[in-house]
Amino acid sequence: MKNIPMKDLQKKIEDLILLYKEKKYSEVEKITKSLLKKNPKIAILYNIKGLTLSDQGKFNEAIDTYKEGLKIDPNFTTFYNNLGNAYKLQNNLSEAEKFYRECIKKDGKIFEAYNNLGNLLRKQSKYEESIINYKKSIELNDNFFFAHYNLGTSYITLGKFQEAQISLEKTIKLNPYFAKSHRALSRIKKYNKNDKHLIQMKYIFQSKKITEEQKIDLSFALGKAHEDTKDYVSSFFYYRKGNELHRKTIKYATTEISNDFHNIKNKYNKEVFKKFEGSGSSDASPIFIVGMPRSGTTLVEQIISSHHSVFGADELNFIPELEKKSNDLKNFTHENFKEIGKEYVKKIKIISNNSQTITDKLPLNFMWIGFIKLILPNSTIIHVKRNSFDNCFSIYKNHFASNVNFAYDLNEIKSYYNLYQNLMVYWQNLLPNKIIEVTYEDLVNNPEQNIITLIKNCNLNWDDECLKYYQNKRPIKTASDAQARKNIYKSSIGSWKNYKLELEYFFKDLEN
Repeated sequence: MKNIPMKDLQKKIEDLILLYKEKKYSEVEKITKSLLKKNPKIAILYNIKGLTLSDQGKFNEAIDTYKEGLKIDPNFTTFYNNLGNAYKLQNNLSEAEKFYRECIKKDGKIFEAYNNLGNLLRKQSKYEESIINYKKSIELNDNFFFAHYNLGTSYITLGKFQEAQISLEKTIKLNPYFAKSHRALSRIKKYNKNDKHLIQMKYIFQSKKITEEQKIDLSFALGKAHEDTKDYVSSFFYYRKGNELHRKTIKYATTEISNDFHNIKNKYNKEVFKKFEGSGSSDASPIFIVGMPRSGTTLVEQIISSHHSVFGADELNFIPELEKKSNDLKNFTHENFKEIGKEYVKKIKIISNNSQTITDKLPLNFMWIGFIKLILPNSTIIHVKRNSFDNCFSIYKNHFASNVNFAYDLNEIKSYYNLYQNLMVYWQNLLPNKIIEVTYEDLVNNPEQNIITLIKNCNLNWDDECLKYYQNKRPIKTASDAQARKNIYKSSIGSWKNYKLELEYFFKDLEN
């Protein structure tokens, strides 16, 4: 087949890149296929095809395409970076790391590869090493705003707020329309009415240049900034705007969730516990901290993990993943539950470097308390409760990184909260004296006595460091990363009342 003249091919490649940027993937696939038939030795065509496949979630095909390209040109280093990206999206972190490092080895000037390696290491909680890579990326290209943003948010996770502010302000200077950086900065700043960043965000929010997705992040940031200035009417306007915009992007139905909760009760009932009495692993090292998001679970974990013998593992998805293995309880035996319990313990021992006690603070594990007690009957379960009005409004004020899909409509939050309350009553009746109750307000109003009681209930020897939990340097990856670094403060109690006019109607039938 006759090759296309290089000048014409260059023009076709430029047109192809424009189509890719416009996300016209089917056209790009069709054209690259045709061009590769005539020009099978042009490496960039394999790269464009691979990117197009990866963007559509066709990761295996993308990987095969990049590897075909490497056979044509082993020195086309972008292939290594993009292979790293594709493997990372498949959650194959070891292969992703291998290709990022190979990219850097072949060409140490590819700043994107350092940034991507930083993201991968951060995903594995290797924060100090990730920061080194972000800094290297910035050293190679100080205008690469993604690396400044990633550096800033890593500093937030580590509680280094001054460094975070510098990095995020640099991000905004480089790209004022990168809305995520505004939201990240708003979470660690205290605003006054004349704050330059507040004024800048309001100006950008009115701009015709920004997308609805950008407006979501800006809305939550402006809601928080106006809350700081005690302009609660404006604050609620922006919180509502952010929630309404985000709610349009997700699928959620309260009826489906209600059915799920009903099925959980049917699945984990008295008969099941009678049948499997004495099942599970005898390991007592896990402490599960459950409750609604924004109820104080991060604070409780910060306190307990300040103990010298406790590893704070943050939010782990191990329990929901393992629970899927118990779909068919009819054919289950005591041994099945024991094996699942041992599998969970193995997973947490690996990430905690064999720590004596490990906290797992996935709030929504409250759904799986029955499952937890069947696989790990000697584990500790702590249920953190908070005033329902404060709790629900705190959820509404936050834009969550994970899929907390009930969180963006006040009626849906209220319905979910009532389902949660009902399920917790069910667990308490089914498993009396197996769940430790901690009330956020009690912890805030009388911290010392309640912390002493909490540590005792966890069967831990006393450690004075638990009273200095705000000095705990462990990474915090949740929406409470800024608050949990502070000493206990009471301003969050009853804070919903600042928005009483807007909230009273929604909360009138909320269980408390």
